[in-house]
Amino acid sequence: LDPTNQAELARKTAADSTLKVRIGDLERLGPSKEVLKKLDQLTTFDSKRLNLLERDILELAASGKLPAARDKFDGEYLAARGAEAALMDDLEHASQSDKDAAVASAARNQSRARVTSAILIVVVLLCGFLISMHLAGRIAAPIVAATENLKRMSNGDLSGRMVTNANDEIGE
Repeated sequence: LDPTNQAELARKTAADSTLKVRIGDLERLGPSKEVLKKLDQLTTFDSKRLNLLERDILELAASGKLPAARDKFDGEYLAARGAEAALMDDLEHASQSDKDAAVASAARNQSRARVTSAILIVVVLLCGFLISMHLAGRIAAPIVAATENLKRMSNGDLSGRMVTNANDEIGE
């Protein structure tokens, strides 16, 4: 790490900023307690271990102690970055578990919605069929009675009477 290298300092600042944004995005998604625990471990490790090591290395390099800065970088810092990578892997696995659970829940909800929709469609069609049968019966009953009376009249039996309670064309 060269303290005079502005590109390296900008990279470090951008990486820290990106990490904070991604952690904020993840926290807004309402993750499980396991994911929140892993996030806390990662942010604590980054702020209390990595950032301090980076600052120490840059201070050593700025004060001209380049071999000490290089040794600290090659030893402690690279090992800490490896530990951070392991924490990120753990976080990724926990997040993937949350994602898999959410996808499974969405699939169950979709399946329930399909079944509910199918049942609703069948009920609506059945109700429509029953209503149409009832209406057809109400329309057909007086017509059948009139047909029977007209058949008797055509055979000469004029004693038949049509009784109706309707006020429509057939009832008049």
